[in-house]
Amino acid sequence: MTRPSRHLTPPSGFLNDPTGLLRYDDRWHVFYQHSPGPVHGDVSWGHAVSDDLLTWEHLPVAIPSDAEEEVWTGSVVVDADDTAGFGQGALVAAYTSLRRTDLNQSQALASSTDGGLTWHKHGVVLDIGSTDFRDPRLLRHGDRWLMAVARSRDGAIALYSSTDLRTWTHESDVAMPHGDAVWECPDLFPLGDRWVLLVSREPETLAVVGDFDGARFVPQGDLQRLDHGPDLYAGVTFTEPPDGRRVLLGWLDGWAYAQVMPTEPWRGQLSVGRELSLARDADGTPYVRQQPVAPTTPLTLGDPVEVAPSLRASYDDGQVVLERLADPVPGFAGRWTVPSGSPQVDVVTDTHSIELFTAEGRSASLHTMPPLACTPGPSRS
Repeated sequence: MTRPSRHLTPPSGFLNDPTGLLRYDDRWHVFYQHSPGPVHGDVSWGHAVSDDLLTWEHLPVAIPSDAEEEVWTGSVVVDADDTAGFGQGALVAAYTSLRRTDLNQSQALASSTDGGLTWHKHGVVLDIGSTDFRDPRLLRHGDRWLMAVARSRDGAIALYSSTDLRTWTHESDVAMPHGDAVWECPDLFPLGDRWVLLVSREPETLAVVGDFDGARFVPQGDLQRLDHGPDLYAGVTFTEPPDGRRVLLGWLDGWAYAQVMPTEPWRGQLSVGRELSLARDADGTPYVRQQPVAPTTPLTLGDPVEVAPSLRASYDDGQVVLERLADPVPGFAGRWTVPSGSPQVDVVTDTHSIELFTAEGRSASLHTMPPLACTPGPSRS
């Protein structure tokens, strides 16, 4: 199958969550969850760099799995003041260490002093004895480090603080609604005059706007879907220093069918970059607006029209309607709607995807390649 031309895919193997997004040395660095085989397992951090978020140079595996652990999702920061003792300006990664013997999930550190080409592991720095405690997101706030990490089945995003990235103190929890699926991939950041918390629960990336005082995040309103299609998951961001634009990438796929797509020797792709801003809807409620970094094609929707193989789009009564008609594996077909005051949309199309953006900056992302002759594959626990 032809590779996407505008979306990051692995050279081979399986890709899922973007992780460790970093703007460093005038390049965009994307680390991602990489499995060597065609399905999720034995996970390490893949690594690619880009000058424009559209064309990618693949680098060697960054942080590899080993006999004791798999290396799951996390984040990377620049330790400009050498607070951790790994060297001034060292890159420091926090990642979830999945212990192979009992599936315990804890947060570990690795560092790089050569721009992310080689990494040294420093072991676990935060362990609460849980098999559902993952995806550390690091950020600098004032004179200390903060970590947002998901207590996935407890209905909480936990916030910790540290002065040295090694010893962590629990500050507060952000309560999440309870449900059957687990919470993952938190990302906490300022946007405009507010703060935003991103969090994912299958199959959605969600966002809530609120206030943050350095220790406690207080949501103002409810969680909202960041993307109104089925295929934007684990969305996280990076920013151009100092205090530049905030750009998001997500996994453009879904667990119901990601592991059976007939692409070879690779499976999985990331979304195009989306520049984020804070906007307000008609009643004044704030939301996260998205603008794609990639070139777009304008469309004016009306009656149903096929915009990609087996994908139909229309505009009806204040909403864009998207219908994926083929259902070669369970969960692929469906109908999704995007609120919009206009039938005019911008789309980013590629070999196996379409990403649609309304005039208000709301989006819908869909995998568009019908996975012909496939059978359902395993799902990740």
